[in-house]
Amino acid sequence: MTAWPFAGPLAHEAHLQDVQLESLRELVRTKVAAWVAEEICVEAVKAQNSVTATISQRLIDSLDKQWRTEIVRMERPLINRVLSKALSARLAVLKDSMKGAVVEIVVMDGRGLNVAASDIHTDYWQGDEEKWQETYLVGSGATHVGHSELENSTDHFQAEVSMTITDPQSGRVIGVIAVAVDLDRLAALRDQAKTSPYEAGQREASASLAAEAGCIGNKSYIGPRRSLCAVRHHPNLPKFAALNLDLRRTAVRSGKFPIALGRPRGRSGVYARRELSLPGELQ
Repeated sequence: MTAWPFAGPLAHEAHLQDVQLESLRELVRTKVAAWVAEEICVEAVKAQNSVTATISQRLIDSLDKQWRTEIVRMERPLINRVLSKALSARLAVLKDSMKGAVVEIVVMDGRGLNVAASDIHTDYWQGDEEKWQETYLVGSGATHVGHSELENSTDHFQAEVSMTITDPQSGRVIGVIAVAVDLDRLAALRDQAKTSPYEAGQREASASLAAEAGCIGNKSYIGPRRSLCAVRHHPNLPKFAALNLDLRRTAVRSGKFPIALGRPRGRSGVYARRELSLPGELQ
């Protein structure tokens, strides 16, 4: 069992690759930790705890059975009560913001009962499962990772990470959040975030700007640092000019790049490249 620097004990890490674990650590550190700290989350859990703290296990089992029954029915009073909460709407927004990397988000109270959910969960009571027991019963900041499984509908591996929800005023653990993660899409999202603006946009920006400048039927030379395109006649350019796009420094932010002109090189009529003088705000 390993302790994460930003959370508590981590379980079931042996079945996951190091890169997958690091992606999950980053997800909890940069996203989930902020989600559980939102006021709407804390207040919703506290409100439900005031109702469910003293109910019997017999009633919990009955509610769990009711939830499972409602899943296959048209009338769903218990399910609708959970999904109609403002926190459920917020969880759906958070899920969508992750661009497919997050499959489902469920928030549970101090008994393991659903407070809110982004989607219809399979059951209402999670108090008998590791995701609740190995977080809520451990203490503030505890995090648990479930086993990865292959999801047949997507052919992607999924894992569920759960984390305690703490009352910022008292410092007491009041609930748990569970986040189902598509590991393949999370890895792709992480790689995309690490890709530099130049690497991510060089071809698209080069093609767009070359076409705008009148580059039709000419080669576009794309190197590791900048693109060089020989352009044909254009009303605003000499007959042959070098379109020198320094995508690294402009970060593909402005959508407009200065034209670098140089002296013709040989008989090709292609102008030699020259360093761009970028506007001050892009330096």
